Amino acid sequence: MLLGVCQYFQYCIALRQRQSVPSKLIHSIDAAAAQVTRCNIAETESDAPATPDRTLGEKSLRDTLHALTGMRLSLHPPATESLADSHGNGPAPRQKPA
Repeated sequence: MLLGVCQYFQYCIALRQRQSVPSKLIHSIDAAAAQVTRCNIAETESDAPATPDRTLGEKSLRDTLHALTGMRLSLHPPATESLADSHGNGPAPRQKPA
């Protein structure tokens, strides 16, 4: 999965613009995130007492999930002003910073 993300961005760099993300890559990231989530749920539901090793394991799972989520989000380019809203209207007016 990591190799797929790397190859995707190398391809975009070679063409000097973002390309469509292969659905296989999205599915592999989603599958990895689902697996980490299942592990984390199983770990959380365990009746075993909290230990430093268990706490470290939970932190590793959480960090892994954060990394996978970050990769998934990085594959979606930011919205631009030219995009219409979900109702087909033009872009929403910009809010002035407070």
